[in-house]
Amino acid sequence: MDRQKLIEQCQHMIKSIDDLEKINISMNRELIEGFILNREIARAALAALTDEPLGWIHEDELPEKYPYDAMFPYSKVNFVRMFPVFGPPAASQPPAYETLTRLYDLFGIGKRARTPAALICNVENTRRFAEYLHAIEREFFMVPGEPDEDYPDEEPDEECLVNCWGSTTEQYVEQFREALKRIIPPVASLVPDGWKLMPTTATRSMIKAGGTAARRYMEETGGNSPSVIYEAMLGAAPSSTSAEGK
Repeated sequence: MDRQKLIEQCQHMIKSIDDLEKINISMNRELIEGFILNREIARAALAALTDEPLGWIHEDELPEKYPYDAMFPYSKVNFVRMFPVFGPPAASQPPAYETLTRLYDLFGIGKRARTPAALICNVENTRRFAEYLHAIEREFFMVPGEPDEDYPDEEPDEECLVNCWGSTTEQYVEQFREALKRIIPPVASLVPDGWKLMPTTATRSMIKAGGTAARRYMEETGGNSPSVIYEAMLGAAPSSTSAEGK
């Protein structure tokens, strides 16, 4: 008989006797003890077939109810006959264990800090950061979408200039950079009323306008006025979009 068949028979015997106990059939004491003994023999045989022994014990030191006959085929002779000793079956990990381990790994929580409180704290922080990000996207990066050809009369839905779903970190950063170009107005429009952008060095037109204003003011008043010169040069300053040589 092959190994797998033996394992299946042991498992079947253990289950059958367990079921008999559950339905509480009235049996004489001798029969009950026989069933229990057979179950222990089956458990020992199953352990021998599926587990590694914890150790080996001399046949003269075997405990009283050790299933000698059932375990004899698994004994070995090393000057004297030795029988395997098995411990209780290892407790299986609950199904959620692997999922929890995966979550701890994703959040980078060290083994010494792996508690439900630490996991909940990381989940709450992640949710809060996501809500911050989505609030910014809704407030600053929503633009009118393209009209739907199938429904031309309907108002198009808004679209977001950035997409955090399915994008890598690098792709999202690049989308964010391009979106900023659309939502930040040109620098010229940020100049307050009454102010004007000036080149760092006066152009020829500015110098000429300043000289003309100074000469005219001298002819009219006999004096000099820096403010008149400044205003003339400011008026002759090129705009930010024009190109004028110095």
